[in-house]
Amino acid sequence: MEEKVSKQLETSPTLERKRAKYTVEHVRQLCGGISRSTVMREIRRKRLACYRARRTLRFSEEHIAKYLERVEQGGK
Repeated sequence: MEEKVSKQLETSPTLERKRAKYTVEHVRQLCGGISRSTVMREIRRKRLACYRARRTLRFSEEHIAKYLERVEQGGK
């Protein structure tokens, strides 16, 4: 008899892709009310990473956390 192989892949929780569920407005609020132009400038200067889906910008928790760490270190 043949054994059925399960088609589901097992992934570890550390390898799961984080959803990019935050928008520019969310980032503005989380970063202390900075302006939209400041967010766009930080993206252009490669300080703030994001995903682009055509004209829509999306950010993951990891992107925001790394940016906030850099800002704190630069301010000291």
